Amino acid sequence: LEMQRQEALKANERNLKDIHASHRRVEKFTDPNGHHSDRPVGRMDANGRIVSSGPGRSERSRYMLDDEDPDVENEINSNLDDISHSVGMLKKMSLAVKAELKAQEDPLRRVMDNADKTSSHVGMASYRLDRIK
Repeated sequence: LEMQRQEALKANERNLKDIHASHRRVEKFTDPNGHHSDRPVGRMDANGRIVSSGPGRSERSRYMLDDEDPDVENEINSNLDDISHSVGMLKKMSLAVKAELKAQEDPLRRVMDNADKTSSHVGMASYRLDRIK
């Protein structure tokens, strides 16, 4: 009985550690208030680090033709910046999900192993009960 209690305490402690680790991984990709970071987003490498911030408005304006309306071009540039920021945030979120999925592999494997053991114990108990009848 004491051994079962110790095992339950260890399992509970492990679950709490897993929960805290999960929160730390998610916070790595968000700010302390739970909002996504508004850092400038550019091209990122596979680890989510910004490699370059991409072309700025001044660089894009050199491709503007003389007969184009500057207000329309500014609106397009603003929309492109918004899209770039949104895509960057989606990438950050996908990296957070990837990290979380990798981290959850071991706990899920433990749950599956425990479920398999429990299933076999239930099957044996059911078989024994059927034999008693």
